[in-house]
Amino acid sequence: MPFLPRFFSIFFRFLVMFFIAQLLAAAPLRADINTNLGPLAGVVRLEDDGTWVTNLQDGWFNMINTRAPNAYLAWNVEQAPLTGGERVTSLNVYLQPAGSGMAMAGILLNYLAEDNFMGFVIDRSGTVSAVTLINGEFDRQDADNVRARLDGSDVLSVRETMDKVLFYLNGEEVFNLDQNGGAADFNNRVGILALGQGRFAYNAFNITRTEGAGGAGGGGSFPSPGGGTGSPAPAPMPAPGGTAGPAPAPVPAPQLSPEQAYQGKVILGTTLGIFFHELGHALIGETNLPATGPEEDVADEFSAMVLGAVAKGDGSNPALAQAFSDAAEYASLFWFYAGVQSMESDLAESWQDEHAPGLKRFRNSFCLLYASNPPEYEDLARLVEFEDVTKQRCQDDYAKRLNAWNAILSTVMRPQGSTGGGTLTVRFEESRTDAGRLVKALLGDSGDMGRVVAFLGQMFAWPRNVEVVFRDCGDINAWYSPAEASVTMCYEMTEFASQLIFEGDQALGNNPAPVPAGTGAPPGTHQLTEAEQFLLGVWTTTAMVNGSPAQIAVAYADDMSYVSQEQYPNLTINIAGTWAADVVTDGGNVIALEYAPYDWEPKQICDANNRNCQPFTPESGRTQITATSQNTVEADGLTWTRVQQ
Repeated sequence: MPFLPRFFSIFFRFLVMFFIAQLLAAAPLRADINTNLGPLAGVVRLEDDGTWVTNLQDGWFNMINTRAPNAYLAWNVEQAPLTGGERVTSLNVYLQPAGSGMAMAGILLNYLAEDNFMGFVIDRSGTVSAVTLINGEFDRQDADNVRARLDGSDVLSVRETMDKVLFYLNGEEVFNLDQNGGAADFNNRVGILALGQGRFAYNAFNITRTEGAGGAGGGGSFPSPGGGTGSPAPAPMPAPGGTAGPAPAPVPAPQLSPEQAYQGKVILGTTLGIFFHELGHALIGETNLPATGPEEDVADEFSAMVLGAVAKGDGSNPALAQAFSDAAEYASLFWFYAGVQSMESDLAESWQDEHAPGLKRFRNSFCLLYASNPPEYEDLARLVEFEDVTKQRCQDDYAKRLNAWNAILSTVMRPQGSTGGGTLTVRFEESRTDAGRLVKALLGDSGDMGRVVAFLGQMFAWPRNVEVVFRDCGDINAWYSPAEASVTMCYEMTEFASQLIFEGDQALGNNPAPVPAGTGAPPGTHQLTEAEQFLLGVWTTTAMVNGSPAQIAVAYADDMSYVSQEQYPNLTINIAGTWAADVVTDGGNVIALEYAPYDWEPKQICDANNRNCQPFTPESGRTQITATSQNTVEADGLTWTRVQQ
């Protein structure tokens, strides 16, 4: 078997299983998982493993077990060690028991192994407990005179300091353990936990922390209204009118709508088509991969060969191969619609441009894709009026190209067993746009793109470290930089390419699903939600933060940036970042706000004598806000007032 198909057969078997099954079957929901589970969004999976079924419904992440009475399931994420200040982990939890046995749900703590962890949980009767599993031995300590409401509004929180670990239910302290005194001594792995039979539902999972003497600055809980208070016990998740939040609705089996499946395939196809094109440039630049023609044409050809080979698969999973074939079509169709758009707008493409004209790029890339599996792409060939003589030429040429790439790639493969050389890594930055946030959620937070990049890093002999960065660029572009040893993937490029396909498919009748709502905005822009329109302006409050009075102000701008300021007697903290918001409830008065800082001053916080300095790094986070009037909101026990529209 030629090298290229064998290589990408391995790629298919070990990576596409993750990449397609989870991206197309579950990833359209990942943005909601990110909103409701925060730090756990890139960890949890939507799956059925034979015992546990996990899914998402009405903003609740569900872990369902009706098959094994004593089973348990935990998801966890590792946090940086606590070196000062405090860390608060909070969670909104609900459970519906099944059978007559154990049913507990709550926060996972001190995770060491599958049979060695601690939990802070509520059970079917409303009892609140600290439970431990050590080498398979289960133990529980129940709280006296405290009961959960069991109506969907219960909030568990754990506050860790350097000397104490405190457990709270709905703002009331339940347990107080000595840290490093034999009773606690926690590690840094936290998450969610379900034990027994039933349905266990979670949302609003959040981790905030303060660092340094006095803890001033909130350490990541700001800039959300009320987030700078350092409150160890968040209020229950509110609902319209300020009442307790409702229990989750019954959960049907998750069904992917045609619109969701279509969007997933388009985003996957455009992103991978562009990524493999830029990877071709990187291979040429980093490994001296022979390029016998114009480099842009070679990079296009590399991308088409990769997509065609992976989509064909190895015959082990036709459903996955079909999903990838659909995505590969959209990677190629981008150039078709780009070329048609140029022709219809009478925009002459420069004959001196290093890139071939759009329709020519489509012809060349689709030629290879079609020839890799003619029956699979016959419908698309007919749709774009690929002539029979062209199709035959493509098939005649494909075997030659395949042999050429077989020989070329063999020169830059990492020797078997070799561990030297550089690595290929990927990083996803926060985005100000809907499309960017979606790409980050689908490919970055899920870890799927990381698996693909890690695999390619192991297969090719990179002489130095190369980083792939997904980010906002302010431009519709993607490029490889030899000077920086990096590949930059602009979110604007995926947004532009996907939007072009949505519109082109509608015009050509290639898409039975409607154009997704909100995709009509120009590339790089964001259509404000109702909640975001409401929050625009400058909001202020006064708070006590770890014993220090603070005047706090935050300004939300329509370009999805914010600036905030916390003023203390001897300290001022300024933060800039990006934000997004949406309505949580049908009543429209409860808003979920997400925020991600990208610049701040100071970089460290010291005590009054300018000693004992600790690094200050605010974290991304999520909070819920209740609007009480047009210009006032409440969050975490604080009232915020709009002082400027």
